[in-house]
Amino acid sequence: MLRRITAILCAMIMLVPLMTGCTTVERKSVSRTFFMFDTVVSITLYGTDDEGLMEDCRSFLEGFEDVFSATRETSELYKVNHAEYADGADTEISADLYTAISRSLEWCNNTNGRFDITVRPVSELYNFGTEDFTPPLFDDIKEGLKRVSYKAVKVYEKDGKYYLHRDMPGMMLDLGAVSKGYISDRLREHILSLGIESALIDLGGNICGVGEKYDGEGGKTPFRIEVYNPLAGVTGESSDENNTNGIVPCVLKVSDRCVITSGVYQRCANVDGLIYHHLLDARTGLPAEGNVESVTIICREGIMGDILSTSLFLMAEEGLTIALPEDTGAVILYKDGTYAYQGNALELID
Repeated sequence: MLRRITAILCAMIMLVPLMTGCTTVERKSVSRTFFMFDTVVSITLYGTDDEGLMEDCRSFLEGFEDVFSATRETSELYKVNHAEYADGADTEISADLYTAISRSLEWCNNTNGRFDITVRPVSELYNFGTEDFTPPLFDDIKEGLKRVSYKAVKVYEKDGKYYLHRDMPGMMLDLGAVSKGYISDRLREHILSLGIESALIDLGGNICGVGEKYDGEGGKTPFRIEVYNPLAGVTGESSDENNTNGIVPCVLKVSDRCVITSGVYQRCANVDGLIYHHLLDARTGLPAEGNVESVTIICREGIMGDILSTSLFLMAEEGLTIALPEDTGAVILYKDGTYAYQGNALELID
């Protein structure tokens, strides 16, 4: 179901505590916030106060730094990207890398290359996150684009092992648009294996609700996630005249679901009035242009939410033609302050 509404939607996810009145049942919980994956990570486990379980979760996450980091020289992805190319020789990879790549390639094809995980030769030219951001030279971008083509990458399984095949030298993978979603799925599985039935995971804005939240009265209720409107601070528009900080009354009810947003405001730089952001058009090597400010996906799988939020953003208006997987919703915020719902998004708004 698609519905276009002239209003301001929220885009940067933000957790908001829900006041439920008198509390009659005290429930244990343990929370921790730390820096990992080049972002802030927060985890809350409900129904326990065992710090050992939280440390177990942190250790579990640390293992994925050694798989997906594009800059850590000891990580598997870094080694794959910088391995010497040998014609006809494929690279053995882990099951984690295999799954992330294979799921990504499916959507590279579905978007006709708008979403392309081989864009690393270009994306590494943009030094976002540094104080002295400088846009890359056009000639360098043009040279990097020669090594960008998802059609030249394949993964396969043989005799219980996984392999990566590349058709040309110099190809590198950028899994920034898929890794946190995949990792949140794996952490959710791990938390359940520890006997925890309720938890909230936040990997730098990639939100994953495990089960439902204890309501303080002996029962459970969906997690309520309020979101933030990045345009409010710029346009001053809001559906609430008392709203001065960009928060609007748009609350998502989440039970065993992930809420993931891609937007231009997340990693960007202003150079001489031009905004450069990290969501690159693989056809041009430049930040994607269009009328979309952000895309929020609500779905069962973090990896799917990560891929879809980026894909729909890059496709702009064409993204409205994408058939979403079952039990998936999308909320697309446009730069003019209007937004659109897809899938079952309306059903999940409180």
